[in-house]
Amino acid sequence: TFRARLGVVTMIAFEAGVGHRRVSFSAPEFAPQEYKQDSADLGIVYRPGAILSLSTGVSGADTRYLAAAVGQTSPDRNRRRDFFVGANWVPTGASTVDARLAYGKQDYDLATAADFKGVTGALSWNWRPSGRLALVTALSRDSGRESGFLPTQQEGGITSATDLAQVTNRLGVSADYEVTGKIGLSAGLSYARRTFVDGFSGASGRDNVTGLTVGARWAVTRTISLGCNAARES
Repeated sequence: TFRARLGVVTMIAFEAGVGHRRVSFSAPEFAPQEYKQDSADLGIVYRPGAILSLSTGVSGADTRYLAAAVGQTSPDRNRRRDFFVGANWVPTGASTVDARLAYGKQDYDLATAADFKGVTGALSWNWRPSGRLALVTALSRDSGRESGFLPTQQEGGITSATDLAQVTNRLGVSADYEVTGKIGLSAGLSYARRTFVDGFSGASGRDNVTGLTVGARWAVTRTISLGCNAARES
């Protein structure tokens, strides 16, 4: 991902970004879910004061699947377009609130029953009650493929490319504690309600996913650190 901003300390700034993602699986059963994605966004940021910034813009993504699914004669493709508004608010020196709300649509060339049009978004609260402890609470609603890469999911820094739901509504809480200047511990708990739609028959279903992560890190030197994370989902 590459991002650029024009007007860093000014009241009005313009920003743009481009990204590329590739997801692959070792299991052959997941070959139809392997994809390449190119994305881009363009927006404007307005900063009326030191503690608040507002943004709006457009974004898009083009996803190309690498293998044909059952019933398809060629790999599928989908296009996503969104119009978004966002805000960053720093009410105190210990808290930061980020919000993003978008309306858009996602269209498939072949699996049209899985097309989606509606509202997505994310809300996160970063709170540092002390110099050693940091807490993050995040609420999000997005397509499953995007939910696994949302930057608000800081529970151990783990991302997921295996959420194949049409829509994922997710709530997560994580904590990071600095035991010493070189040793840190982290933990996170999340709950997701996911909706699945078969792209051909239109049949739908839902599931609930609970996740737990724990992690530790060690700053060996000023430039080298080691870390380990473990996660469990049900």
